[in-house]
Amino acid sequence: MPYFKWRGVTIVGDWRTGKQFAPSHQHLDAHLLKKQIALIESWPVATRWFLRPVSRADTIQFFRQLSVLIQAGILLPEALVIAGAQVSNPRLQEVVYAVADAVQGGVSFGDALQRYPKVFSKIMVQLVQAGEESGKLAPALQALCDHLEATHDLYSRIRAALMMPIVTFLFFCSIVSVMFVVILPRFEHIFASMKVPIPPLTRTLLSISSFMRSGSMLVLAGLITLIIVCLWLLKRTHKGKTMFDAFWLKVPFIGGLLRYRFTAYFFHSLGMLLEGGMQLVPALAVVRQSIGNAVFEKQVAVVQNRVDAGESLSDALAESDDGLFSSEAIAMVLVGQESSSLPMVLKRVAAAQREQIRSKLTTATTLVQPLLMVFLGLLVALLIFAIYTPIFNLSYAV
Repeated sequence: MPYFKWRGVTIVGDWRTGKQFAPSHQHLDAHLLKKQIALIESWPVATRWFLRPVSRADTIQFFRQLSVLIQAGILLPEALVIAGAQVSNPRLQEVVYAVADAVQGGVSFGDALQRYPKVFSKIMVQLVQAGEESGKLAPALQALCDHLEATHDLYSRIRAALMMPIVTFLFFCSIVSVMFVVILPRFEHIFASMKVPIPPLTRTLLSISSFMRSGSMLVLAGLITLIIVCLWLLKRTHKGKTMFDAFWLKVPFIGGLLRYRFTAYFFHSLGMLLEGGMQLVPALAVVRQSIGNAVFEKQVAVVQNRVDAGESLSDALAESDDGLFSSEAIAMVLVGQESSSLPMVLKRVAAAQREQIRSKLTTATTLVQPLLMVFLGLLVALLIFAIYTPIFNLSYAV
């Protein structure tokens, strides 16, 4: 679908410019007229490499608007066109218009979404298909939005909690670099001209400063860059991704956060699919394909096979390797099975897992940031002590 740049004028004479996907100039003109903008000129843009990728917030906005439109009684093809016009992300807007064309051509909404796996995940497609089959598409879209918002909120909290320690650490690294590359070399000639012994701490820091300003530092930086590139290429392979996923799960604190994150996603996604009418074994297969961690994917596959063989979900989870699922969560799943309210209980288990993440993040950010600042202060004090000790010794000698 062409991507147009356009220029127009409103009914009060104000000029407007913008960018918009549209099947043709005529469609663009009609769309702008609905916004009381008269199209003056438009031209297609051939390259769209600069467009930002589709984020989770963009998909939440789209499904939320689509749910409201369908609840208002608007037919799905027209609702897709209206929702696509309101989407702020150009890439997603193009996909939505293509989905609308497919739906108008007789393709089901779920099958049309399935054509774009990089934009719409397996979970999204399955929930939409379940809503279509049951004739309750609007509630299914509303449930999908709730699921996406819960996941997005969790990711946002994790990013926000990690941002401050990362910024503090980068500030620490910049201060250290300035001290070793800029400040210490200014004192090096002064120390060399002194006729008093230089303390070992000062000699050590001067050696580090000399190394950081030499060609060896460039070689070390190149070597580190090469190692990072090799690790990145290794992670792109299936075996490498499995190795990295297993490694991060074993890292103290980070591994615990990841376990809570993936178990929260597992229970909430499974509960949503079961609530939408899907059977347990197919729902487990969908969750396994979208969970995003090779270790959990392998374990969910084992759980799926055991459930398919006749075991209950709680028994299959209890027999999982590495204790990925806590005993409290398994006990709640058992209660849900016995009370015939498994979807609701699974969503409650996911909420409990997310609460554990919030608690751990709050504790970590409360402790880590002050510790980093204290460590930075101690390092600055150490550098000042190393610089001024020879000066004091010289004054005493005089």
